[in-house]
Amino acid sequence: MDLEFDVLTDQWTATEQMSIERSLKTIASTVRGTAPFMRDMGLSSVLPVNDSLAAKNSYITDMISEISEWEDRATVDEADFIDDNTIKVVVSND
Repeated sequence: MDLEFDVLTDQWTATEQMSIERSLKTIASTVRGTAPFMRDMGLSSVLPVNDSLAAKNSYITDMISEISEWEDRATVDEADFIDDNTIKVVVSND
């Protein structure tokens, strides 16, 4: 699963943006219960269970929920599947 990020703020330095992007990718690629010392972090599955719109929406909802819980520096404003393997995530610092 590939994540593309659009940043809606110019208040972060390039280093901060890279750090936040790395953090969001880690959250989005971690299955709940597998991160040492952070067993509550992660998604219920690494990929949507099937190609249906409901499964994709459930996956994105789970991802946004986890990001809002574990990454305080960024707020997800929008997330959508661009194609079957790519999610575009728009973040800001609200």
